[in-house]
Amino acid sequence: IDNHPRQRFEGHLTDLLADRTVELIEQGEATEPWFIYHAFFAPHTPIEPAARFMSEFPDTPAGKFKALLSQLDSNVGRILESLRRTGQFDNTIVILASDNGGINQAFDNNFPYYGKKGTYWEGGVRVPLVIHWPQQSGSGSVNATKVTIFDIYPTLMNLISADNTNEALDGISFSNSEHNVVFQQRDLFWESFIWHLHVYGTLSADNVRLFHEFNGNEHLLDLS
Repeated sequence: IDNHPRQRFEGHLTDLLADRTVELIEQGEATEPWFIYHAFFAPHTPIEPAARFMSEFPDTPAGKFKALLSQLDSNVGRILESLRRTGQFDNTIVILASDNGGINQAFDNNFPYYGKKGTYWEGGVRVPLVIHWPQQSGSGSVNATKVTIFDIYPTLMNLISADNTNEALDGISFSNSEHNVVFQQRDLFWESFIWHLHVYGTLSADNVRLFHEFNGNEHLLDLS
């Protein structure tokens, strides 16, 4: 925890955040187990990539977004490289995910899924989830089972101890007691009140989507 007074940092936020995480990883080399939650702000607005990345793309809204995304990717690579450099890569679970779909202002970055941030269409809630899980069953595979970000916490807790389970949690561990990957298909639900408007969505285990829009319209779709 940083308890020092507020201060101004020179540089790009995406780079500065990666700098700090790399520093923490190198401090954790050959010590007790550690956990880092790293939240990049990119590619959220304002879309302001560093000049060294902007020079590789057209000076357009879409080009700026792609440049910032490239900068994000580069810094994810820096973090992974710090794990390799310190000999921790093969003994570290790395999870990369997004909290929601893009806002689609520069271009349709959720393609081929319809929808955007703030909606419960696929483009609003279907996001990347990449897991580096060394020496586990299913390594190198792609799984289409629908999971949520709520599943990450119980999964990590289950890896620490098979007895470390809590039935009150919203998420479900996708690791069993032998640390094998066991995905469970189930119904998923979303609900929110935005600008005093009620919005909700349901995705059934058999791929049926019910979506209630801001304007009150309801849609029932078979996504398969």
